[in-house]
Amino acid sequence: MHFYPFSDDRGAVDIPVHVIVHEHLRTAALCLGVAYGSRDDPATAGGLAHMLEHVLMSSPRRGTFGVAEQVEWLGGEANAQTGLETMLFTAHVQEQYLNEVLGSLTQAVLRPRWDKAYVEQERGAVQQELAAMQADPSETVQDAFLARLFGAHPLGRPVGGTLPEVSSMSMEQIASVHETVFLPAPMVLCVVAPRPPEGLSAGERSLRPRPDNAHLPEPLAPRERTGVVWPEEFAWVCVGGRAVPAGHPGAAAFQVLSTLLGDSPSSLLYQRLRRDGSLAYMFQSWYRGYAEAGAWRTMIGLEPENGPAAVDVVLGALEELAGAGPKPEQLGAAVRKTTTSLLQESEGPLDLAKLTSSRVIAARGPWSLSGETAALNEVTVDDVRRAAALVLEAPQIEVRPAVAE
Repeated sequence: MHFYPFSDDRGAVDIPVHVIVHEHLRTAALCLGVAYGSRDDPATAGGLAHMLEHVLMSSPRRGTFGVAEQVEWLGGEANAQTGLETMLFTAHVQEQYLNEVLGSLTQAVLRPRWDKAYVEQERGAVQQELAAMQADPSETVQDAFLARLFGAHPLGRPVGGTLPEVSSMSMEQIASVHETVFLPAPMVLCVVAPRPPEGLSAGERSLRPRPDNAHLPEPLAPRERTGVVWPEEFAWVCVGGRAVPAGHPGAAAFQVLSTLLGDSPSSLLYQRLRRDGSLAYMFQSWYRGYAEAGAWRTMIGLEPENGPAAVDVVLGALEELAGAGPKPEQLGAAVRKTTTSLLQESEGPLDLAKLTSSRVIAARGPWSLSGETAALNEVTVDDVRRAAALVLEAPQIEVRPAVAE
């Protein structure tokens, strides 16, 4: 085990590091994961985490380049993403630039240079990003679904916030949250490269504990199918419910449930939505686990006249799985498909770095690819039955574009 000792005149931070050495590689990938996300935004400043992400990657450290542009000039790629509970800062470069980029990325994230001109520049970029997302029903339906699923709980807030919130937050407010909430959060660095980077220290470092700000969402009431109002144009619908939190022993069953009701030709929904009923062409299902609870959903793009029948198909398939469970051959195919997807996600250096960082942050401790694949292969028919039954305890339905009810 290693850690990355970062220190300057403002103090020291030891970041646990997972080094994955593949000697055949000619590139190196880095991912700095931080257990901080939109759920940590101030009550009146939704979207601050997303705004912070933009500023950290774009504001210049020295001269005129931010870290994202610096990495691009070196021929690589750099990016960042903000979720409900996690931020990931990534870079992928030729291996000879590994040490340089590691230093630049950690400096940019931990010790940014605050400049109002660059904050305003990124505010404009974020406003344009939000405007584009709010014009896309496939994006707004997901925010609406999570808002219904989690209500006033922080998990129900949109990651990007709203245009008024982004417009009103000040540089001083962003800098204060970075200092008081972001920097104390648990962090982990994953490096996938042909050799370890320089500057690491040998020794064990655990993730810092996350502040105990968790509280359970309020109980949900099921939303009636007949309460859905369909628009006149092409629509997106989310159907799903709450699931187990991250790290729960039953999480693997929800991953398998997503495959059983996914867009693969072997899934129940493919057979009923596309092949038998010609109700929809675009659909997918997925599970996300968070600190207090999880979310499982299917998202479908369809013509509105197909909407009621498609919702009935999804809920009917869930009821079938909650009752008798999948047939053994269906379960076996779904487990193999889910495992293959996980293994494919781990085969690229950058994907593996992101996967490892995000999983360690979510688990708040050790994680291994072999452990997750073993958990998937241990999922039983009864595990899937319980997962489907939990979703059906209070199923929720959201449609966009929305029309007045």
